[in-house]
Amino acid sequence: MNWEERFREGEQLVSDRRISEALEHYKAIIEETREDDKKICFWAMKHLGDVLGYAGGRDYMQSIEIYQKIINEFEEADDTLYNWCQVDIA
Repeated sequence: MNWEERFREGEQLVSDRRISEALEHYKAIIEETREDDKKICFWAMKHLGDVLGYAGGRDYMQSIEIYQKIINEFEEADDTLYNWCQVDIA
């Protein structure tokens, strides 16, 4: 599966203001990758959080909650995911 292309498709949906379709697109990626590819699943959740924040009247608290859930649910014992997110945010 070409994930890069799938993410571009999602970004195009957002760009075209087809927010509901973008949300469904990212949810589908999450479902497809939840068990097999955690990294792609994380990225899809991150994109989903971005879209939700935008769709919610730019109330990014929903996005932050999703990012925190990603960290809490999938974090490895050595805090790798948390540290990785901190570097990306900075």
